[in-house]
Amino acid sequence: MTARSAFARHALPALLLLPALALAVAGCTASHVQTRRAEHPEAKPAALALEPLRFQDRLWEPLGPHFERGLRERLSEEQAFAEIFSPPPQPLGSSAVLLSGTITEVDKGSAALRWLVGFGAGKQKVAGTFRLLDPGGRTLAEFDAEESYMGGAGIGGISFLDMEDLMRKFGRHVAERVARWSRGLPLAEEGPERPK
Repeated sequence: MTARSAFARHALPALLLLPALALAVAGCTASHVQTRRAEHPEAKPAALALEPLRFQDRLWEPLGPHFERGLRERLSEEQAFAEIFSPPPQPLGSSAVLLSGTITEVDKGSAALRWLVGFGAGKQKVAGTFRLLDPGGRTLAEFDAEESYMGGAGIGGISFLDMEDLMRKFGRHVAERVARWSRGLPLAEEGPERPK
């Protein structure tokens, strides 16, 4: 038996399982956004300033860097702003907007329920309220967002994400909403506002 055929016989089935595993992990998270208000500026903002994230419960504060990491990663990928400032400069600048956010819920759920029951039982969840403000402090957009993880693949199963991973995904989700808004699109795909 040649080395090539041995590889095909042993490694190929494992390689074919990788996409299925990735699909199972990705399919177990859910994102939701509810637009409260959305007004698009006359000119596309050139810069985004990030106000320090606030938490309704101080016990959640260690998750903040994971949110900001996900937010920055996705904003960089989207290339929606020429510059991103954290902390915000003073003064803000006429072509910048400020992103302000408060984490309103962190629920670690139950790993046992996710493993044994599945179907969303024991799900992990993070939620927050976010605002985009102009340099004068006027609210241009406001939305509620949440990210949840049902755990495992299908009916129960192993948990693949911890709270730090979920918070990072949440940061990426919020960044996608902000990028959409910066381009004149609705914050949510089915949002009430219309693009300019």
